[in-house]
Amino acid sequence: MCTRCSGKDRFQIEVPDNIANRVPSAYVLKSKRKGTTKTPGVLRYWSPEVERFLERMTQAEERRDAAVKDTLRRLFHRFDMHRYDLAHILAHRSRCPLRKRHALICSRVPHCPPCVPAVLIGRLRCGAWVCWTAW
Repeated sequence: MCTRCSGKDRFQIEVPDNIANRVPSAYVLKSKRKGTTKTPGVLRYWSPEVERFLERMTQAEERRDAAVKDTLRRLFHRFDMHRYDLAHILAHRSRCPLRKRHALICSRVPHCPPCVPAVLIGRLRCGAWVCWTAW
């Protein structure tokens, strides 16, 4: 005996033809595969318990897919709301190489406080640097 785990045939219990008479009567026959000279035929069953679990699992997967779809929708909506700010940041990013170099040099000097560019409401202000020595 083994189970199938793909598509609509998920969790069907495969039973070889020669022992199919030992299957419990509560099991429902779903499909069968003809045997060949090398492999025996199999009958595929679902138990009532498997049907209940599969229904619950399908509902959970549908809820998960809906949640993922909604999360992606909200993410793209927020990205779209701030696209002008992001375009502005990217357009003006190249205007600050000297200040970036200053921050890098400042971070390597032991007694100099760390410096980072200030981001105010989604816009990078090239001339504004926030420096602090302690939290």
